[in-house]
Amino acid sequence: IFIYILSIIYLSVCVIETIFAKRTLNKIGNYSFVTSETHNFICMIMFFIVYSLFGNKKGNSKERHRSFNLQFFAISM
Repeated sequence: IFIYILSIIYLSVCVIETIFAKRTLNKIGNYSFVTSETHNFICMIMFFIVYSLFGNKKGNSKERHRSFNLQFFAISM
């Protein structure tokens, strides 16, 4: 359930980010590939921040680290 909630938050942040980016870039011209990848990177950073703030705090350090990497890369793909 926690993964699904994080996925919804991640997608919401990305949609809002894209809307603001398109509004900002209407004056510049086309929404380029570089701009799109930049905003995807920003979305990944936002997801990382949300996950680290609301992540699972129990378990030992190695187990948390391994679990975090698996969940982070699964959702960001």
